[in-house]
Amino acid sequence: MRGVFVGAVMQLDGNYPQTGAFVVRRLDSTPVLIHVTSAGFDNSEATVGMPSAYYESIDCSGTPFIPADVTNGFYPSHAGVAGTTAYHSVTAATTRTMQSYTEPCSTGANGICCVASGPYSSSFQEAVQFDLTTLGLVPPFHIDVP
Repeated sequence: MRGVFVGAVMQLDGNYPQTGAFVVRRLDSTPVLIHVTSAGFDNSEATVGMPSAYYESIDCSGTPFIPADVTNGFYPSHAGVAGTTAYHSVTAATTRTMQSYTEPCSTGANGICCVASGPYSSSFQEAVQFDLTTLGLVPPFHIDVP
């Protein structure tokens, strides 16, 4: 459907040539920064710089986590995307030890691969999962300039 609002552009992704942008979009009632390209929602590590979600297990099972928000509430926190699922947080940060993460890939189930990595400890927040298909947005996306 053309002309449907995807999100307010906050920042171009910094790649050369420009391939996408970070937009602010409410997922449920939480505003988040989420990366988009003309092909849709995106979370390739090359553009976003981080995996979609992290796990304390070595096989991406259990509770998903995202890196702690470092914006001090000034910007909305980033949402990671894997397949059609966005991961964002509304919880307080705690120190956790992670051993795997998910990332988009062409060979995994639903376009998602699990990568064993770690263990490493840092500040993380428990992730809330949001099904992006419920937004009813259909690529190609474009930036609309007033």
